[in-house]
Amino acid sequence: MRTVKKIARERNMTAKEAAKKFGKSTRTIQRLVALDRSDYERRADERRKMAYNLRLQGKKWKEVGEALGCSDEAARALYKRYLALQEKKQKEAEEAKNETANYDLFMD
Repeated sequence: MRTVKKIARERNMTAKEAAKKFGKSTRTIQRLVALDRSDYERRADERRKMAYNLRLQGKKWKEVGEALGCSDEAARALYKRYLALQEKKQKEAEEAKNETANYDLFMD
């Protein structure tokens, strides 16, 4: 199974192709190559941040997409998602700060 997992994770064949080659079901192959949630989220965060940083460097959408191995539309979506998540984090930090300030006023 280790070989199946390694080959499929390298993404040099589809799950359907790997299933046929190794005599397993497509779903079994999908389960074997699936990332843990934390790994998936870490990789997604890295890709979004990379899209953002490449745009800050003045790269065109097509160049960003090529660097990330996706279309320019997908690169744009990664960039927008990065901005949205940063805005959400900033709002949450401000709300936490306000709650602390309100709590301090209440306790005086």
